[in-house]
Amino acid sequence: MAYDSYQNPWIAQFRPPESPPAVTSQALAEYLKRHGTPSQPSASPSSPVQERSVIEKIADTTRRIRKQIADGKLNKSSQVEWVGRLIFLLKPIYGKQSPLLLTLDQWRKEIAKAQLPTEEFASRVEQVDHFLSSLNASAMSGSFVVASQPSLVPATKNVFIIHGRDETNQLRLSKLVREDFKLSPVVLLDKPGRSAPTIDKFEQHARTCSYAIALFTADDKVMTKSGEYSQPRPNVIFETGWFVGRLGKERVLILLQEQVKIYSDFEGVNRIHFRDDVEDKFRAIRAELEASDLISVG
Repeated sequence: MAYDSYQNPWIAQFRPPESPPAVTSQALAEYLKRHGTPSQPSASPSSPVQERSVIEKIADTTRRIRKQIADGKLNKSSQVEWVGRLIFLLKPIYGKQSPLLLTLDQWRKEIAKAQLPTEEFASRVEQVDHFLSSLNASAMSGSFVVASQPSLVPATKNVFIIHGRDETNQLRLSKLVREDFKLSPVVLLDKPGRSAPTIDKFEQHARTCSYAIALFTADDKVMTKSGEYSQPRPNVIFETGWFVGRLGKERVLILLQEQVKIYSDFEGVNRIHFRDDVEDKFRAIRAELEASDLISVG
């Protein structure tokens, strides 16, 4: 369908820049020299030329997919290609079992079954693009996010509530956190800023939190050759991975509903199983918060 997509304000934001954005390969190079990669912690860093190549390829991949969105030429094949390309480029940096790579792989499987609507797909492009921009900015400032880095844990009583479609349990959990544990629940939907991009709004409030509780509820049904299973919404997986990377596994709690699949990479994250009502797990949740020194033992 031919149309002037640039006249659509929402689509127009994906117009490719007049000139390619600056590529900060030095940021990644410096990080790799200090830390190695998650998949090979002791490995020698690759050459600056190789690192520049990775960053440039990621930027080029994003520019091309944004142009297809803006031109109204997005199709299933280009969606699958974009996700596959990101996985290929990011795997050496993060490792194939990182939450980010697992999320991208799940997106690829979803798209392979059915093309995503343009707005939903573009939202995912925005999430990844913003995440990678933050990665570069953090590396350049010397505050690259690594798991369990104590300086990244703010001295607050804010608890971020990660949730999908189960509003009932989200409200129950928020009430527990606020009234029973005397902490401050942070729920993105309750915060002002409807005009701000979701990822910007998420990071703005997430950075103020010293703990995160993720509700892994049966939001989506997934069909595979081996059968059907339930999983949380993609944003739940993405945000949980963000907090694991920022605060460390010990400051993230997963409330896992029965029959919901969880990725093996989250095995080290504290979890509590529940059936229908999270309030039934009051004591177990309290014990986890006590162990993290958010509330007093008693």
